[in-house]
Amino acid sequence: MKRLIIMVLTSCLPVLISCFSPTTNNIEDIADISVNTDISLSDTVIDRPAPEIIGIAPNYGYEDGGIEVTINGKNFENGLKVFFGDEESTIKLIGGSSTIVAINPQHSAGKVDVRVENPDGKSGILKDGFEYKKKEEPVKSCVYKKCDIKPTLFKYDSNKSGGSVSKVELAGQFTNWGDNRLVMNDDGVDGDEISQDGIFSKGVVLRSGEYEYKFILNSNEWINDPDNSDIEPVFKNSVITVRDGCTPEIISQSIKNGDIIKSSNIKIDIEFSMNGRAVDKTGTYFIVDGKRFDAQIQEEIGRMSIDTILEDGEHWYAVVLRDMDCNSVTEPSIMFIVKTGNKAPVANAGFTQITEIGKKVVLDGTLSEDPYSIGIDDYIWEVQSSPESVVLQDEYATDWAGYNNDPNAEPPKVRSLVSFTPTKDGYYRFSLKVSNQDGESEANETDVYVLKASTSNLKPEISLDIKVNSNHIVLDASSSRGANSDNLEFIWIEDIRNPVRFNLTSTSVQEIDVNKEGVYFIYLIVNDGFANSDTKKIFIYKQNERLVAQDFSLAPDWFKKSNIYEIFVRKFYDSNQDGVGDLIGLKNKLGYLKTLGIDTIWLMPVFMSNDKDHGYHTIDYYTIDNDYGDNSALLELIREAHKSGIKVVLDMVINHTSRRHPFFLEAINQNPYFRNFYIWFENNSPNLYDKYGYGREMGGSRLTLENGWAEIPDLNYSNPVVRKYIYDMLKFWIDPNSDGDFSDGVDGFRIDHVTGPSHSVWMNLRRYVKSINPDLVLIAEVFRDFDNNNQGYGIKDYYNGEFDAAFTFPYYWAINSIINGSSKPSTIEGLKSDIRKRFTHSSTHSFFIENHDIPYKSTALNEYGGYNDKGIARQISAASVMLLYPNTPQILYGEELGITDYRGFMPWDNFNDSNVLYKFYSGMLAMRKDIQISSDSKFYYVPNSVEDYIYSFVVVSGENRILGVVNMKDTYVDTVSLDIGVLRENLCGKLKFQSVFGNEIEEVGENYNSLFVGPLLAYETRFYRIEATNGLSPVKVRFVLDTQERSQDIQYGKYAFINGNIVQLGNWVPKAIKMIKTDNNQSYFETAICNGTQIEYKYIIDFAAVERWDGVEFGGDNRKVTIYGDTNNEMQISDRFGIRSR
Repeated sequence: MKRLIIMVLTSCLPVLISCFSPTTNNIEDIADISVNTDISLSDTVIDRPAPEIIGIAPNYGYEDGGIEVTINGKNFENGLKVFFGDEESTIKLIGGSSTIVAINPQHSAGKVDVRVENPDGKSGILKDGFEYKKKEEPVKSCVYKKCDIKPTLFKYDSNKSGGSVSKVELAGQFTNWGDNRLVMNDDGVDGDEISQDGIFSKGVVLRSGEYEYKFILNSNEWINDPDNSDIEPVFKNSVITVRDGCTPEIISQSIKNGDIIKSSNIKIDIEFSMNGRAVDKTGTYFIVDGKRFDAQIQEEIGRMSIDTILEDGEHWYAVVLRDMDCNSVTEPSIMFIVKTGNKAPVANAGFTQITEIGKKVVLDGTLSEDPYSIGIDDYIWEVQSSPESVVLQDEYATDWAGYNNDPNAEPPKVRSLVSFTPTKDGYYRFSLKVSNQDGESEANETDVYVLKASTSNLKPEISLDIKVNSNHIVLDASSSRGANSDNLEFIWIEDIRNPVRFNLTSTSVQEIDVNKEGVYFIYLIVNDGFANSDTKKIFIYKQNERLVAQDFSLAPDWFKKSNIYEIFVRKFYDSNQDGVGDLIGLKNKLGYLKTLGIDTIWLMPVFMSNDKDHGYHTIDYYTIDNDYGDNSALLELIREAHKSGIKVVLDMVINHTSRRHPFFLEAINQNPYFRNFYIWFENNSPNLYDKYGYGREMGGSRLTLENGWAEIPDLNYSNPVVRKYIYDMLKFWIDPNSDGDFSDGVDGFRIDHVTGPSHSVWMNLRRYVKSINPDLVLIAEVFRDFDNNNQGYGIKDYYNGEFDAAFTFPYYWAINSIINGSSKPSTIEGLKSDIRKRFTHSSTHSFFIENHDIPYKSTALNEYGGYNDKGIARQISAASVMLLYPNTPQILYGEELGITDYRGFMPWDNFNDSNVLYKFYSGMLAMRKDIQISSDSKFYYVPNSVEDYIYSFVVVSGENRILGVVNMKDTYVDTVSLDIGVLRENLCGKLKFQSVFGNEIEEVGENYNSLFVGPLLAYETRFYRIEATNGLSPVKVRFVLDTQERSQDIQYGKYAFINGNIVQLGNWVPKAIKMIKTDNNQSYFETAICNGTQIEYKYIIDFAAVERWDGVEFGGDNRKVTIYGDTNNEMQISDRFGIRSR
């Protein structure tokens, strides 16, 4: 509503009470006003004492509305009249009689003269001074009213079964099948008396929808409902359709999944029913390709529609329908295609690959595109050049890992993926053409660099420093070292897909200018001359004047120091008291999370899902589940989270969909377009259950309704249409309004069940999402150990260019075995060793003590003994290492409050000042932030005198050091002696140990390497901040080893290594420190060690020292020395090599 006042005077005259400040109460039935601004004295009757009109404006102070007419005059007596055109209006006087309000003037629309007449018949006129336009009723939003939904009654009459039935349970999609089966009652409620009558019944509150279910007799016999003939076609389950009387219903839609529309003018019509309630027009709309469109609503006949213009290609829309009680429904989004031309598909033969002799190479054509997303019919691969004869073989649509335990589970072979295994090193080049009904593409090429097979597992260590300044990048690998030789060869390769070429040289340092926007990949190969090489992948992003260059194997810096909080939105916070947690509730609790110390939230799936519980059976990736809110609620949560400094990670289930996904429903109805969206086994089984892509879990065994996972057919990523559909969906959530500003989009994705698709799927996907936002994080769920196992792959296999990080399930297994008494605290050292052997120091891991899957049907606190002193102490003990180890820890919602209900509601009642767990978690997270622990921090074991019970360690981040002493057993320990020589490092002189959570202070003199702590109660934890109080400088120590006796080995390429009991000498870790060769049969190593430190060490000559070694394995005793600096604070330790090598 415009509020407009027109003045013909140059200033406010004394006769006016005010310069037009009419009241501001809003009304609903008021006219839109258009006032003639071309006012002149000639337009007005000026024969005095006629009134002079000097302004017109709306007035908001009257229930029926009004127009202010202000006149230049004073002390007008009663009898003034106001006319709009020829019609007189009822008036009231305000402003001391200089302003008149005409109450809701009624007349025909259009411009009219405004005339004010005094009792003498003298008038003032404003020509065309007013235009009346009837305003529509303001649109009201819904007011939440809880819907009284009556339970749906399920009944089973055991009297008809002919057998003995003592127990009947109900399982279905609403119970996640066997996970949460419901016990049915035999209490005679259907008869006249309360007695056991053999009729079992159960009432379940269900919203409108279609549900599958079964009965379970005597705990193990699964049967259909014998009184229900409505059967689902795949699993032959009973089906019930529920109408709750509250939820609006979408009856029909004019455009359906897979429709091909040969016009760019698109009209979408919807037929709906509101169950007798009025439509909330503010909450009823269309979403087309992520953008909201207000609907043309014909409420009286239950129809709504929109008209829009769309370009050729794949599109999607969804409908949101809401009534005035805030009941809403959103059907799964519809994917359709606009095709007005006949453009040929575009081939993409994939990115450059680097491999070595004997390793299979898979050429990937799934990045090819059909402009209309209808599909590609044929792939024509050709060898353009190679050092040997190559025959390309068709590949399986997905890796066969996990299928191999099932003889009927061979996935199909496809032409979009082909492979060969090179037997010669050199350069290989291939081309690809693709075709469909619209024609054949131009050829597109890719290349493969094949290196000689390594002679050992000792690769050069690439040290890569990347500097970016404006458009200039410096890539410096000059500090790289070889395990066998420092005479290194540097090979820089530019990806064939790069927008431009930089013409790189063969030196260790490259300087390039990036002037063209786009995404670039550069590969660095470092070879040591013994056919041993390692590779680095450099990612360059140039967009909107922003230039990023980074090691592509690393996670974003923000993620390395994050604290992740996993949230089951359904059970976190209920904002409208409907019994279901929602996104508005989560938004309202962001302050709690910020105070706790959380900076990253991971939301379990929030999209429409068939299970109505955990959300992992997705039926629409574009639409938020009705129980949680709508898309705008998620986007609002993201915006508010970002304002609070909290990142948002969405759980994406893109290995599979629900079998109730509209695409799969089309597939089992023999729609060929959608059948190719899924993987079908190559067998002749008539049972569809045997044909779609289950079987990746549990060693390849078939998944069943009993364990709840028979719901999920695998997507077929060998189909470029599927890949594009998923890519487009991810892009939408990264940048919802496609403006290149990611502040309104998510910060990353946790990808569920990554062991399904082939590795190339994830490599391509990570390249794609990073090309949109290089700061995005991808986290893998690899529910396995670090190494390959009988299911195919381990955690380490998903780090090399596929994901930024993975959840570290081995930590969960290790810490639980310690707390539960089946292993010793030293198990953590084994875990650290496993990590060091398999990952680079800069790799990011995510430790946890519980998540939504494990412990299965329980919580960490339950497993540790419950919500009592002992259970809480055990949980704190288990979480201590997780929260201080250099990783990105993951906390499950409620873990910090003592949740004991598996996937239950957040125990908000436990949030109080006396909650020991909350104090511990918030304090530890604050300490992590204070000393800036990240994946790049250092973590050392501190030997102690009670290693069967105590785990002690120090974490180093910059100049900050924290000592942790954790009793991991149900045993009282009187005193613990800690060997603090390992943590001194360069902290010389007196050391002060300040208790982090108490007032305890311990001091250790400069010549002492022991600290005594105690007593420690069972599962007690203590943490100390370490400081040097008198600032003594360390001694510069030079170890010199005479290698004359092993000169031939040294000349052959072996090196001398040193390892010892302190950090500077390797702390006996699996990989020893390589010494520097000289020309006089010597090798040396320099470091700094505190004066008075007692050290133990030994040497080895080999290509590398890659395993933990001690005096027994390598012969001879450790060499022992106490460090004493000379007058220059220096010390040289000279040795001759006398210990045998391996």
